[in-house]
Amino acid sequence: HLKKPYFCILGNHDIEQWDDSDLTYYSGKKRAIQILNMKDRYWSFEKSGWKFIGLDTVQRNGQTFKGEIDPEQLSWLGSQLKNRNEHVVVMGHMPILSVTALAGANMKPVDGVLRVQTTSYVANGAAVAKVIREAGNVRAVLSGHTHMIDRCDFGGTSYICAGAVSGGWWNGANEGFYPSLFEFDLMTDGTFTSRAVEYEL
Repeated sequence: HLKKPYFCILGNHDIEQWDDSDLTYYSGKKRAIQILNMKDRYWSFEKSGWKFIGLDTVQRNGQTFKGEIDPEQLSWLGSQLKNRNEHVVVMGHMPILSVTALAGANMKPVDGVLRVQTTSYVANGAAVAKVIREAGNVRAVLSGHTHMIDRCDFGGTSYICAGAVSGGWWNGANEGFYPSLFEFDLMTDGTFTSRAVEYEL
C-alpha cells in the first residue's frame, strides 16, 4: 500500500523453508528476494547525502535460524563504510545491539547465567559493532524482530529497535509495546530525529 519508493530487507518470516540441496547463504531466500524485488540479500544506495545499507541478518542454523552477519557480508560492510564523510544508516531485521533481547517475559537465569537466544539478536553483534565504531560514520542502526522498542547509544551510533506494525502478532500489544512504525527525519549535518507512530489494527 506504500505510495513512495521502498526497499526491503530479509526477515525470518520471509524465509519459508531451508533448501537442503542448497548450502549457500541463499538457501530459503531466493523466493523472497524475487517477490520483494531485491537486487541481492544485502545492498546499499545513496540518497540526499545519506548512504543506506541493508543487511541480511537471518542465517540458517540446522532447520531453524540464527542472527548472524556472515564473513562475506561483514567484509562487504567494512568496504561500504570507508568514506568517513558519508552519513550512514544501517538496517537489518534482527538487532545487532538491543536490550529487548533481555526483556522478554520468558527470560530466566539458568545456573546463574542469563542466556540470550541467537534467534533474538545477531550473535556476532560485537564484531559488527566494532566495524561500525571504527568507521565512525554510521549515525543509526535500525532493526525490528523483537516487536519491542529501545535505543542503545554505543560508540557514537544509535542502535534502534523500532517495534513492529504487527505488535503482539496482530493481537494488540507485545510486552506493552503497541503496534507501531517509525518515522525518521535525516538532516544534512548527519543528525536525525525519530518517532514511533502508533498503527491501528
